[in-house]
Amino acid sequence: KRFASLVELLYGNREWGQGERVNANLKDEKTRAWNEYRAMYGKAEDRHANATFNDCVQKLEGIAAKFATDSGMVSRALSSKAYIYHHKIGKYEEAIKAYQELSQPPGTLYNIADCQKRLKKSQEALRTYAEIAGSFPREAPNAFWHMGEYYRQLGDQKRAVATYRAILRRHPKSPQASWSHQVLERLGIDETGLGADEDF
Repeated sequence: KRFASLVELLYGNREWGQGERVNANLKDEKTRAWNEYRAMYGKAEDRHANATFNDCVQKLEGIAAKFATDSGMVSRALSSKAYIYHHKIGKYEEAIKAYQELSQPPGTLYNIADCQKRLKKSQEALRTYAEIAGSFPREAPNAFWHMGEYYRQLGDQKRAVATYRAILRRHPKSPQASWSHQVLERLGIDETGLGADEDF
């Protein structure tokens, strides 16, 4: 416990090298391996010459292979790999594959949709949001909100407005209904137009 606490203290101060030396004394192999990844990730964030985010991905793949019988460890490594691809090195196709393999919806589906948007695969992103809304009823207001905002980003105001109106009608007590009301108000558009579900 003393070594583990010291590792956390050193990592908290971003003293990666010293932390790694102390980490080598930990008896638990899984904790030791994960801490090695944490140090590598920290170095990559700090732009150390001997660590990159691509190195982190390789380290995570090694962890997943070494502890393949531990589903929690594999999921943890896969989640971190997807995050790095998505948010650190912009390899969106690889991120999508990792999120699909991880398969923890609806969170991974939102991340997939974001990657599809970044790849300018607008129809695929919209279908992913529709999948979320259809498969997870509690998420429907949020998924529709993302759709409306994305339509607006694409310059398709007609579909954006139809989506906001649908949120107001179908999920009137949701936070997204309040947000939709505010957007329509800013745009000077009536909330209750006919054909609210048109093309939606």
